[in-house]
Amino acid sequence: MFTLDHVMIETDDPEKLAKEFSEAFELPYAWSFSEGKEYSSVGINFGQINLEFVKFKLRFGKIANSFTGLSGISFISSHTREETFNLLKEHNISYRIGEESKAHTTVTINEEQLFPTIFLVEYHFNTAGWRTRLEQEFKNSHGGKYKIKNLNKIILPGKSNKKVEELFPMIRYEEGITKSKIIFHSELGNSNQKLVTLNDSSLNFEICIVDPALSLR
Repeated sequence: MFTLDHVMIETDDPEKLAKEFSEAFELPYAWSFSEGKEYSSVGINFGQINLEFVKFKLRFGKIANSFTGLSGISFISSHTREETFNLLKEHNISYRIGEESKAHTTVTINEEQLFPTIFLVEYHFNTAGWRTRLEQEFKNSHGGKYKIKNLNKIILPGKSNKKVEELFPMIRYEEGITKSKIIFHSELGNSNQKLVTLNDSSLNFEICIVDPALSLR
């Protein structure tokens, strides 16, 4: 029903932070830096998902507050807009059209209750060629420095939210943690090895890269 598209990371300097991530993980850009009236953005290709580094003036149509760190998780619906909205209503999930542009529409999910913000993106152009290019460029990078294979899950701080976790199974909430975790499987290492990288104290998230045989606690 919903496919994970990208993770949104807010920063005062998207170009600088994206460059640091690209160099640290030896991964290609998903798109180059662009600056518009509402936000500036640049993306890094992590294979199954892209990491978007963004600075907002308007965030989903509202005046943006200053924030640094992981602030949003984007999904694409496999159904029409009407079918998607009906499904959200059936699950008693509130939604709001946040941004309408020529290129895309965004829809926030339970915006007042959830942060990082979960949102849907509907592209108004054929993305097949772009996605094929990204897939090939990620293959050419061989998963980067840490041989990333695929995304495992994203863990967010907070109480379990069954409605959200059922609709968006790549997300899990966990009480007692202070940072979000983006967890990738890697072809490196063995069953006794766990790699955790870029655990930067200035950010509200960490990227964990683990052997597929491991279950991350």
